[in-house]
Amino acid sequence: MKTFITYYQDQQDLYSFIARNSIKDSSSLLIQIFTANNREDFIRKILAEINEVIPNAIIIGSTTDGEIANGESKRNTTVISFTQFENATLKYAVDMEPDSFKRGEKLASKLIATNSKLFILFSEGLNTNGEEFLKGVQQNASGIKVAGGLAGDYATFQKTLVFTKDFIISNGAVGVSINSDNLRVFNGYNFNWQKIGKKLTVTKAEGNIVYEIDGRSAIDTYKHYLGEKVVHKIPSICIEFPLLVEENGTLTARSVISASGDGSLTFAATIKEGSEVYFGYGNPEEILKHTQTIPYQLEEFAPEAIFVYSCMARLHFIGPMINNELKPFSKLAPMAGFFTYGEFFSSVDNQFLNQTMTVLAMSEAPKPQNCIHSFYDSVDDIEWNSMNALIHLVNKTTQELVEYKSFKEAYSKFEKLFEYSGNAIAVINNGKFVECNHKVPKLFGYSSKDEFLSVNVLDIIDEKSKEMFKEKLYEIDHQVKKDKNQEYQLELLANTKDGKVFWIEVMLTAIYMDDSNMIYVVYKDIDERKNIEHSLKEQRDILFHKAYHDDLTGLANRKHFMEKLQYKIKTTKDKIAVLFVDLDKLKLINDSLGHDIGDIMIKTVASRLQNAISNQGFVARLGGDEFMVMLYDIENTKQIEDMSKKILHIIQQPIDLGIHTFYSSASIGIAIYPDDSTDRSSLLKFSDTAMYKAKEAGGNRYEFYESSMTQKAFEKIKMQEAFISALRNNEFEIYYLPQYDMQQGIISGVEALIRWNHPTKGLLSPNDFLPYIEKINLLYRLDKWMMNSAIKEFSIWQKMGIAPDKLSLNIRMTELANEQWERKVTKTLKRLSFDSKYLDLEISEREIMKHPTRVIALLESMHSHGIGIVIDDFGTGYSSIKQLKNLPIDKIKIDKSLIVDLPTDKDSLDMSNIIIAVAKSMKVDIIAEGIESKEQADLLYENGCRYAQGYYYAKPMNSKEIVQYLKTYR
Repeated sequence: MKTFITYYQDQQDLYSFIARNSIKDSSSLLIQIFTANNREDFIRKILAEINEVIPNAIIIGSTTDGEIANGESKRNTTVISFTQFENATLKYAVDMEPDSFKRGEKLASKLIATNSKLFILFSEGLNTNGEEFLKGVQQNASGIKVAGGLAGDYATFQKTLVFTKDFIISNGAVGVSINSDNLRVFNGYNFNWQKIGKKLTVTKAEGNIVYEIDGRSAIDTYKHYLGEKVVHKIPSICIEFPLLVEENGTLTARSVISASGDGSLTFAATIKEGSEVYFGYGNPEEILKHTQTIPYQLEEFAPEAIFVYSCMARLHFIGPMINNELKPFSKLAPMAGFFTYGEFFSSVDNQFLNQTMTVLAMSEAPKPQNCIHSFYDSVDDIEWNSMNALIHLVNKTTQELVEYKSFKEAYSKFEKLFEYSGNAIAVINNGKFVECNHKVPKLFGYSSKDEFLSVNVLDIIDEKSKEMFKEKLYEIDHQVKKDKNQEYQLELLANTKDGKVFWIEVMLTAIYMDDSNMIYVVYKDIDERKNIEHSLKEQRDILFHKAYHDDLTGLANRKHFMEKLQYKIKTTKDKIAVLFVDLDKLKLINDSLGHDIGDIMIKTVASRLQNAISNQGFVARLGGDEFMVMLYDIENTKQIEDMSKKILHIIQQPIDLGIHTFYSSASIGIAIYPDDSTDRSSLLKFSDTAMYKAKEAGGNRYEFYESSMTQKAFEKIKMQEAFISALRNNEFEIYYLPQYDMQQGIISGVEALIRWNHPTKGLLSPNDFLPYIEKINLLYRLDKWMMNSAIKEFSIWQKMGIAPDKLSLNIRMTELANEQWERKVTKTLKRLSFDSKYLDLEISEREIMKHPTRVIALLESMHSHGIGIVIDDFGTGYSSIKQLKNLPIDKIKIDKSLIVDLPTDKDSLDMSNIIIAVAKSMKVDIIAEGIESKEQADLLYENGCRYAQGYYYAKPMNSKEIVQYLKTYR
């Protein structure tokens, strides 16, 4: 399994990303799209661009309340993830049933397969009852893990969309099932929200609409406990203060998604009438601490891909610290996701959650992972807006408590609120502690609550901070007397009972209780955070280096290079040369000897480049086998050429690893500032274009950028578009050339030949278009189409009783060397129920002689399946008898260049006789191509050649013509 993640910029950037990462079209390729843009035309454009180049991929997507990619949350972007499964099959579906339960039930029935391991589901976010939706899924998919969530629209609550490659909908759900016996799935979540305030009862509700709580309208309840200003911010304020519902021992949050004029609130899931609920409050620091446990679990799991579907509330509540929650995951595996209006989580009965971060990790095969290094930034900048509302909640609860007849009962209620809190809380009256929860003595090292309450308020404050604390106590006491609500947040040094000094954060709030002015104090241990901040200060240079340098080589990375280039452009008046350096043979070394050896080569080349460039320029590694070099103070072209030659020379030097000595070469593309462009991105792109020109010319050379190269690149894209359009519009057609058994006087087989019925250029032969299609690496798609089509037509002829003995298909070394090609051929034969004994594969002698050792194993494997092997164009590739004898061949085809001058040319006659003699000695059949006269046919037959093809017998014919011909010949 491999996963690649990118931000969508435009079509060219997307296609470059797909090509750069060798993302191949496959029905086992899952694409997830998370976008801030809820315009249907924008989404449709992206889908069309993807379908154009990888039409078989499975696509699902959602609009968001924020996007996640590689450990960072983003706003107003579009994130695309590509996950290529090796052993899994994928199945996607759409359902637009209005009823949430039925929608989930129908969608699951469409997705389920015998070996389904995981469902990823997205549903629109404004009308879906998430809980009922998952119950419906559970009805038909019990035991299958579920991940995903409800679509968002940046808290505007106007329009959310979910989509597949075929549908964009605002009133339904989409999903994909991942079906595999080998897939390992991890799912976890971080909730960590706490009850606060008194217990409330839902007194009137229907489904996910709550009308009354404790006899008040739902809106008035929020207004009563969170303040007058809250009403104008519903439903957005409810993100930070959801209702907590406890069912079956699990505490879940329910977020408001809309408000009604009748005072009711619509929640993202069902809240039953009679349910006991609490207001929920999340402590950012506690949430971040709890999140740290999940990456450590994932380290042992060894994920290959991670997806996070996190509640929008966390983004709004935690604010800038959200990246601290996400960063650790990106160090384990490629990760992406989005912020939802509700999350789906797998448990015994699948749960619908709010206010959580759900984590989905997948792996098809375990592999070692490096331990993560968690660097959590300071949380100084967290805004305490929600804390203010919390204080209002505490004040209002306190006011209600004093309305009880007995102060003791009221105080007991208030004490429970203390105990439920995740913070250490105390109450001060007249300079003395009068109450605290159980966390306060523990924080300051006292054995009991009574012992702590006997301590002077100032005794727990260190001498260095006492004056500041006394000043704030005095100020807040006088503010209360003036009927002014004031809170103070301080960071102080405190003392434990045994004298240990540590940092605490103190929140002071004035409250009025039992006819007395009291001070409500929240203590928080921030000593660890302060130590981390100190460590971060020391580590800042290390982190900066990591952010701007390549881990493997220590060279500058792409970001550093681009910033350096921009700086040079702004500050210099001289010319700058940008060299794009790409190693020619790294992939071969990685594939044959492993990435460890490849890494050694990369580090060696990096060191040589650094030494060669020295202070004349700047060297960076983009990744993989790509390096960038910037040359300063350029006076003439010769200066650039000399350095380019020097780079080629040092890369060509052998790399000695003891038992192995390696050689490499490079292709270099050069763009010059300001001659080619004054824009840094264009300089990089142009140097890349020139590099590909050098590579196409055979590598181990350099090329300067020319404007015509951009036109050629554009023409390449146009050819790609034309090819894909031709496949879609059925413009390709197979012509069949009969092959004859001269001994029996019958048709022994047909050779399948491709033609293109071009809409403007007419009928094109293979020489007119195959070289271009091969250049854009799409030949495999044409061959796949041709194999399927030819076998289907040949099977029809067999049923009609007119088929000859053999169907011949031409293949190239590039296809044969593909490790997946053999599997695809045998799979196609099995799917079409076609007996392999009727199939011949033709490969040219020239192709074989390029890689004779590799070809033997590949052809033997194909031959073992019963497929016939024919050596095409024989007599042009200079193969030896010894090499031929090692090949598993059934037939040799004499090249037409040796036939055309027969019978008058003695050299051609001698050569053809030699080939016939060689074939006889190997006991393989011989066929001659390009026969155009009876004299040629008779001569070859008399000399021992049994099979023939050429215009003397028949020209290539389309499907209709060949059928009539076969009928007539029979």
